[in-house]
Amino acid sequence: MKTYTYLAIVLLAFDAYALWVGIHPHVPESYRKYFIEHSITQEEFLQLYHDKAS
Repeated sequence: MKTYTYLAIVLLAFDAYALWVGIHPHVPESYRKYFIEHSITQEEFLQLYHDKAS
């Protein structure tokens, strides 16, 4: 029975971590604005992306 308890705790901890990462992704600002917030156009995203790559 202890094995199932430990397994449940590990799985819940993993799920909590996955939820935290999903809520607080570590992505560049241009990615966040274009893909997550949808607050810039494709042209603005490409300009920001190319500026960072250079």
